[in-house]
Amino acid sequence: MINVYGMRSKAEFPEVYMDFIRREGAPTALRRDNAKEEKSYKVIGINQTYVIEDQFSQPYNQQQNPVERHAIRWLKDHAKILMDRTGAPPDVWLQALMCLADIRNVTSHDSLRGKTPIAERHGDTPDISAFLQFRFWERVYFRQETNFPNTNERAGHFLGIANNTGDAMTFRVLDTDTGDILAVTELRSVRDRFNPNERIRFGERIPPETLHVDDDDAKTDVILPPMHAREDDIDIGIDPSRQEQPPSMLFSSGCVVFFFPQHSLFLSS
Repeated sequence: MINVYGMRSKAEFPEVYMDFIRREGAPTALRRDNAKEEKSYKVIGINQTYVIEDQFSQPYNQQQNPVERHAIRWLKDHAKILMDRTGAPPDVWLQALMCLADIRNVTSHDSLRGKTPIAERHGDTPDISAFLQFRFWERVYFRQETNFPNTNERAGHFLGIANNTGDAMTFRVLDTDTGDILAVTELRSVRDRFNPNERIRFGERIPPETLHVDDDDAKTDVILPPMHAREDDIDIGIDPSRQEQPPSMLFSSGCVVFFFPQHSLFLSS
């Protein structure tokens, strides 16, 4: 099971690390390289408080993190394909990663004896109903109350499930007018040709500098499958000698990914 967090800078890592522990529990070990943010006094203090073993890989030795070749590459390759197929702009790359993560997290895997990652980790069989409603970057109308005689619908793009917000059928939608990423429950596809809203027009692509989320949403976590990084990226890894494989963590262009299959956490950058 993998958790993905958006970060504005690597200095936020201790807070994100604590969010991970709060949601998933403390791992038995944290493996990472010698990046400053990963061996800061705050991180060392967290490990001491929760009795988490410190582990380090040698610099420039990605082969010490075997999960890297199974994890980061999958995520990046499939995110590119997803945005190619849907026409999503590069500005929403993090949302694409999160959407892929959620889907993979509720998909059964042969390596887990047919279980889903979320069932293996938490013991619950996930409900996939929310994943059958829309597809990534699909154009949607979402409801927002306005004064008469304005329409009560706005134009948006579907981004995925709104984890930890509302009920199971709460979704993340990009408001094409403002660039805000909202959690909404009342939305419908523009493909509903029998009930069009002719007063709504989808505007031009929103510039990256206007695309933002609220502070509370910036750290929304999503579970991801394994991925792979190039040599200039951050890698994550699993110790093949351990029967219970540890979690891992990846920094990449404003996001952090924890890979947590069982009890230990691996992190490198």
